[in-house]
Formats: sequence, structure tokens, C-alpha cells
Amino acid sequence: MLTGKNFSGKKVVIGGPGQPRMVIFLSHSCPHCQAEVPVIVKLSKQGKLDGVEIDTVTTNTSKTLPNYPPSKWLKRENWPHPTILADDSQLRGFSAYGGQAFPYFVFLDPTGTVVGRAEGELSASSIAGAAKKLAALG
Repeated sequence: MLTGKNFSGKKVVIGGPGQPRMVIFLSHSCPHCQAEVPVIVKLSKQGKLDGVEIDTVTTNTSKTLPNYPPSKWLKRENWPHPTILADDSQLRGFSAYGGQAFPYFVFLDPTGTVVGRAEGELSASSIAGAAKKLAALG
């Protein structure tokens, strides 16, 4: 589990037991993340991520990097997933889940056990397929 704060400073816990989860680590300055976000928004609107909790961790955040702040970026993109944790400046959340590249996806079963990982920009069909497999675990 990962505990931190959202953009408003409220406590957020990610990765506990419940329904299957896709934890997505995004960096506001990453061009691959910027390309992936609209894909995920579209999949969500199409219902292709139904049955899976989508948790978001914004990481690698810096005022000196483009597309800052991540809160405005996700709002501008109409990000539909309310569970957002802002990683700390040392990227401890990203590191704790084994992240090495952005975007980074971690797939958790209903017990909170990691059942898969993926790094880099994924196709819409890959994301939808992962969500379908996760939802079947619930």
C-alpha cells in the first residue's frame, strides 16, 4: 500500500484490498504520459476500464519542468479517476512500486497483490486487455 496526499493535501491510500486495481504513475513532463492520458480518458468513457479501480500517482513533479502543475494538466484532460496521490520529491511511491520509466502501470488483484507491471506508452488495446483480465479477478 502507498499512503500520501492528494493535490488538496488530503490523505490518500492506494493499493489496499478491495477490487482489482490499475495504479498508473504519470509525470506531467513526460511526452509519453501526455499521449497516454487521453487514451485512458477515452477508454474510461467507453466503459473499457469498468470493474477496475484506477488509482493515479503523479510523480517526478517539478516547477522547472514543462506542463506544470500536474493538477491543472489532469483537469484540462478531464481525467475521470478521483483517486490521485501526489508523490514526494524523492519519488518514493514510484520507487516503492519498482518504477523505472514513465508512464508506469502496476496491476493489483483484489487482495492488493501485484499481478503485473508495464512501463512506457501502451496501446489502447493493451490497456483495455489488462483491465479486462483484472476485472475477471474481481
